[in-house]
Amino acid sequence: MLCCPALRLTGGCYGRAMTHPFELATAPESIAVRCPDCTGMAAWFAARSGIVEDKELRRRAAESQACDVDASVGWGNNRQTVVTYYTQLDAGNAMRELAGRLPRTASGRGTRLCGACGKRARHELNWPDDAWFRCEVRGKTLWAWDRSPRRGPP
Repeated sequence: MLCCPALRLTGGCYGRAMTHPFELATAPESIAVRCPDCTGMAAWFAARSGIVEDKELRRRAAESQACDVDASVGWGNNRQTVVTYYTQLDAGNAMRELAGRLPRTASGRGTRLCGACGKRARHELNWPDDAWFRCEVRGKTLWAWDRSPRRGPP
């Protein structure tokens, strides 16, 4: 694969991996991933997820192809509605108002847009296995979010 100046190491570092789940929250808006359909380079965008209390907005989200709506039990068995919004699947931006209300999720759920085969689909990120910019060096995996020369989290 291509080399990138912003490579990170996954593997032993004083007995711990240097790739941690919190790093996904500091990732850029789009991440270069390998498309499982054609093995070409695709862009991955994190979904946005959070609690939505507005009944009309919850109803519209449940009808939208760009949203998953789940009920979760909070403190004291208080039921809450959690909406996961896949921004790149929202045809006509019908649910765009959710983008400003919900934070990016660090769960690995998101949307994959492939420039090679044109596929647009939900994608559960399996990092660093999905990384487009990665290579093995001495039994360790070096990876980068994308082609940019950034150095570590902002």
